[in-house]
Amino acid sequence: MADISTGSGPHSFSLDKLPSQLHRIHLTEAEEKLFDVLIQCAERVSDHFPGHRPVMLRVAGGWVRDKLLGKDSEDIDIAIDTMKGEPFAAMVHAHMEKHHLPMGHVTTIQINPEKSKHLETANAKVFGYLVDFVHLRTETYLEDTRNPQVDFGTPLEDALRRDITINALFYNLHTKEVEDFTGKGLDDLATGHVRTPLPAYQTFVDDPLRVLRVIRFATRFGYTVDEDILNAITKEDIKLSFQRKITRERIGVEFNKMMKSQDPVRAIRMLNHFRFYDLVFAIPNSEIESAAHSEETVALHAAWAMDQLLRSTVFSKLEPPEFDKDDRRILFMTCAMAPFVGIKGVELCWNRDKTQSAKKVISLGREVIARGVKLSALDADKVGALLELSETVDSMIQQYSEHAEGVDRCTLGMFVRSLGARPLFNKWKLAMLYSLVLNVARDMHPRLADRPSVSVTPTIFDSFPRYVDLANQYVQLIDRIHQLDLQSAHDFRPALNGKEIAQILGIKPGPSIGEYLNSLVRWQLGHPCANRAECVGYVKQLQSGKPEVVPDDCHKPPPRKKRETEAGRLT
Repeated sequence: MADISTGSGPHSFSLDKLPSQLHRIHLTEAEEKLFDVLIQCAERVSDHFPGHRPVMLRVAGGWVRDKLLGKDSEDIDIAIDTMKGEPFAAMVHAHMEKHHLPMGHVTTIQINPEKSKHLETANAKVFGYLVDFVHLRTETYLEDTRNPQVDFGTPLEDALRRDITINALFYNLHTKEVEDFTGKGLDDLATGHVRTPLPAYQTFVDDPLRVLRVIRFATRFGYTVDEDILNAITKEDIKLSFQRKITRERIGVEFNKMMKSQDPVRAIRMLNHFRFYDLVFAIPNSEIESAAHSEETVALHAAWAMDQLLRSTVFSKLEPPEFDKDDRRILFMTCAMAPFVGIKGVELCWNRDKTQSAKKVISLGREVIARGVKLSALDADKVGALLELSETVDSMIQQYSEHAEGVDRCTLGMFVRSLGARPLFNKWKLAMLYSLVLNVARDMHPRLADRPSVSVTPTIFDSFPRYVDLANQYVQLIDRIHQLDLQSAHDFRPALNGKEIAQILGIKPGPSIGEYLNSLVRWQLGHPCANRAECVGYVKQLQSGKPEVVPDDCHKPPPRKKRETEAGRLT
């Protein structure tokens, strides 16, 4: 690395001497105010203890990295060299109160190894930033745990204990210089490279979760991965250490962030390539019996096809309402679960006396999200629904493409209701998107997914006749649903409620009322112009077993417009 230091030490870089690929750190007005307050508090500590070394404050990690990349960050980690975070945060709070400046409550984060909190820290909202206060530290790892013994450390020791070099940079509040104690971080940030401060093997043995963090940051920024990392990840003892040391909660946090990243396809590709797929998506529960999932490469193929679909021109014709980043995250998360489509598990249930009470059939893909990576119940329910509904969509696509005229309004309405049940609701088109890419994933040539999706332009859904035709089948079905005004059928309410039906038929509320309601929903979907009186007549005749009432003025919906699609084969 070239000697571009003009600061107070061999690892300090003034802001006008940074590598040309990086941005100078420009502080916002709020950041300047915050840093001024922190420096005043540090000086106050030094005044109270004149015989001790002055307190030195640095911003550590992500804020420095993001600023050098020209991005703002609302999270600021303050590393303190001579005192712990909580007492310094208390001093900041007292200073803010004295000068009538607003500051949020100081929260102390206790040591919690299960959530990767290895030392006590404090945080508070200051001038709109969430500020963490923590001391510089060194960590010593024991053989069978990723929870280190923590002690005060030097800036170098603190930098070397971090996961990758681009996260090991400091910004010194006093000198206003960037400090790169590993001697690699600035170059790696400038060239787009991921490597560890220490030899990768030792880094991963100490804390195997860093394997997932390497994948996450490489895919988030599109950076290359150092050869030393690639060699270390293949070692079997790293995988064994990963199984022994890492909690499912921490795995879930990293996986979730991967699916939010700029390139979730590459994240899944790396999990497969490093043979970490089964380690990440394992269910730590001996009470679940299941068949093995299908080949994990289908996860990569599904994610690759999904990325192609989201980039394609046909996506706008299939897009759910208010499609957002969270919908995208759920879709890629479900792509990662593609090997579990159709795979059921049997959970053994036990009585209090430890005798077996029953066996419950469960969706294994849903359980991987819920228990394997410990994400929210809502995430698990959405992923589980998309996995389960893929067969429902496939069946309707086949039925409609073979005999569209035989698919009536009632059938299409009930189809939308099945997709739009909890938890998808108005996002029922997500099930259509997932079904489409799953069919492509099962069909496509394996080598196609080895290419970055962005390099395939125009997309396969715009240029490969085989997939253009397949996508058009989905578009035609959705067009027909809109022509019949059924896009909100999932939220359709019948003209009569259960209490009214019970009164009309002179029966007591019970399970039969639900049957009448379901029949009425189906009938109204097939007869959209029926009025309330006709609905009353229908349920009465339903009770008597007579033929159904057909409204006199009910007109058939407009005929479906046929599309001509280009047929062809993938070349």
